[in-house]
Amino acid sequence: MKFYRIYVEITNICGLKCSFCPTKELPTTSMDLEFFEKIIRQCRAYTDEIACHVFGDPLMLSNLSRYLDIIYSYGMKAHLTTSGYFIHNHNYETLFHPAVKQINISLNSFNKNDKTISFDQYIQPIFDLCDKKLALSREIFINLRIWNLDDDLSEEEFNSRLFERLSSRFGLKLDARDLNRNQKRSVRLEYKILLHFDSYFEWPSLEND
Repeated sequence: MKFYRIYVEITNICGLKCSFCPTKELPTTSMDLEFFEKIIRQCRAYTDEIACHVFGDPLMLSNLSRYLDIIYSYGMKAHLTTSGYFIHNHNYETLFHPAVKQINISLNSFNKNDKTISFDQYIQPIFDLCDKKLALSREIFINLRIWNLDDDLSEEEFNSRLFERLSSRFGLKLDARDLNRNQKRSVRLEYKILLHFDSYFEWPSLEND
């Protein structure tokens, strides 16, 4: 049996406390490289893609490139999902590593944390990442995620502010009220740069209805 991708949590450290995430119950830890390579070696028979996250943010790891080296050495592709807060921890050589297929950035994490930085300080490195991807003609996907839509438009103020910046930066007209998550889930901003929108993700639990 082949799986589209397998999730391997290389760290459960995310650096934030988003209100939409459940409380972490396991001790804070990161997977050592030797064990990670053993896992990747076993996964190779079942998938071609590794998602390097579950709760944790892989960009929290200063040696992220070494995990990507291992994935690449087995001819596989990596997915990185991040809050966007820690892009500055890595150079573009790591972020655009040949193993990386896509980078997912959860934009609504900014609105659900005690803000130690301004919105401009948060969003600018993300725009810089998009600019660099285009300038270098890298074939990776950058997916900007806004997963906070609901029927009450409870996040309309933040979304309007965000979409105003996105509209200005990418030369598009984006309106939070026009997004219908039941009909369409993404908007193309630039080549292989997409805005994905949806409802809040509900973490799986045996206690859920």
